[in-house]
Amino acid sequence: MSSGNRRNKIREGGIPGKPLYVCYRRFREFDGNALMRSFESVVGSKSKIARKLLRSAAIKKMMAIPVQLLARQTIPAVIPGKEKIPDGNGSMAFKPLADFDGEWDAVWQRDIRPAYDFGVDRSAAYMNWKFVRQPHVVFHREAVIEQGRISGMLVYRLGRPPELPMGMVVESLLSPGASPGCFTEMVSKISRKLCEMGAIGVYWGISDPAQLPALERQGYHLVRINVPILQLKDEFQTRWRKTAGRPQAKWLLSLGDQDQDQLYKDQQPSFSTIASLLRRKIPGIADLNLREVLQQSPKN
Repeated sequence: MSSGNRRNKIREGGIPGKPLYVCYRRFREFDGNALMRSFESVVGSKSKIARKLLRSAAIKKMMAIPVQLLARQTIPAVIPGKEKIPDGNGSMAFKPLADFDGEWDAVWQRDIRPAYDFGVDRSAAYMNWKFVRQPHVVFHREAVIEQGRISGMLVYRLGRPPELPMGMVVESLLSPGASPGCFTEMVSKISRKLCEMGAIGVYWGISDPAQLPALERQGYHLVRINVPILQLKDEFQTRWRKTAGRPQAKWLLSLGDQDQDQLYKDQQPSFSTIASLLRRKIPGIADLNLREVLQQSPKN
């Protein structure tokens, strides 16, 4: 949802939810042509004159030069990435899943669901509908095994033509009882796997800000903050504020929510995103105090 639409819904009585932090790790050089298309979209939307000028092949060719330099030189400085993906500690194993069954239901209901105040019910029925029977997108599904038991779940995908080969971690669920460093191990192994599959970069969305340092250590950078806006009838708002609407309430959000996992051919950090990062601003809700959120979050 665009920031303008988000503001409109807030003015109309929409209630902001908890943030989803979207991080990106760069493996390879940005696609300069895709960046140029996002540049044309941004500039063209601001001015009719600019839109007309960009129809000229000569002007587009001239403008492509600084955009290509941005892709090849400036972006690596803003989103450096890392040459080497750090190794994990080897305490976990990954088990590919054909589908989700009763074993996953038990882990979800017993270990993971009670840790959250709000989120989509990620039961086996939902996960099969969303990530197994999806007719147009291929998802990779893996159970996280620790000491012989399922302690978490990963769902990820790699863009296919006409999309860019962009990786996206759609779900990264972890039991609160998992050992320390388990999330870091997940990030290391799946980042390595997506890199070997040919991904030019990876998006990873989390709703727990305490996991941000682990992603940063693995070369990920916060590039966007998405905040869902809810419309509630008056009779539900009092109960909402006492439950999932509490300041300390814990939400479970991911890139699988609201079909954010559906990639498009130009889905890499856009020209406007890079411009924001150059100004040391994270696209998203402007009044979100990230430092304060991190200070209040338990260490992971």
